[in-house]
Amino acid sequence: MIDQLVERVKLTHDQAAFMQLVKQTQTPVRNYLKRLCQGDDGLAEELAQDTFFAAYKYIDSYQGNERFVSWLLAIAHQKLIRHHRGFKPELADLDEVSEVTLELHHHIDDQLEFDRILQRLNAKQRALVELHFEAGFSHREIANLLGQPESTVKSQLYRALGSLKNTFVRSQLVRKTP
Repeated sequence: MIDQLVERVKLTHDQAAFMQLVKQTQTPVRNYLKRLCQGDDGLAEELAQDTFFAAYKYIDSYQGNERFVSWLLAIAHQKLIRHHRGFKPELADLDEVSEVTLELHHHIDDQLEFDRILQRLNAKQRALVELHFEAGFSHREIANLLGQPESTVKSQLYRALGSLKNTFVRSQLVRKTP
């Protein structure tokens, strides 16, 4: 259905078809931006609108090699980066993301607590965690989305999860202190 709507928009710039695309994809885009904007719903909404405007304007550049929502999230990510200019990503080459993830999920069973801890990460780290665990993207999909090597994405995600783990451990120590 989404592919058919995309084709209609590409061929005829059908605004009604594009509005249907927006309705079908706005939730993951808005949720992604809201989480990365740390509760600044106004900024998240502004970036979401910019994302959909850019998607309509550049719909011809969508090749269909990835899910349409992945393409939208890549646009949203770029809009966020442009908003926070000067952000420099970290680079590393580690491969143990799954173990750390399982350990974290074993210990953090309260979603609100997880969200609170997640907000302590920088925007890049939050984006990686959101894309992988909330949106269900593979390392390869995230790498394509961000235009980075898969090993870099794995390494950055590993570091983000390490930061999450350290923050969680510190929060547990604070709770246990009388």
